[in-house]
Amino acid sequence: MPLEILRRESSAVLTEAELQWAWLDEVLTDAELGSEDAITVEATAFDGWLGAGTPSRRVRLGNDIHHADVRREALRAARERARTREDAR
Repeated sequence: MPLEILRRESSAVLTEAELQWAWLDEVLTDAELGSEDAITVEATAFDGWLGAGTPSRRVRLGNDIHHADVRREALRAARERARTREDAR
């Protein structure tokens, strides 16, 4: 398989994985990053966020041109979720 095709076909999945890690890193405390339960809760929250919208953010990741926008939106949403979690404590 030519590398360009491999890159194009895998870029949405790789970007999603990168964004999920950034979300977890932003939202969870260092202690929570060692907790499978906390990671599962936030991975589920991220998945819901990614699936929201029309078209969904996940669908938008299918086109490289939208990656930067979705990345910015993910960082904003993760920061807001971190603030909300902090306020709830």
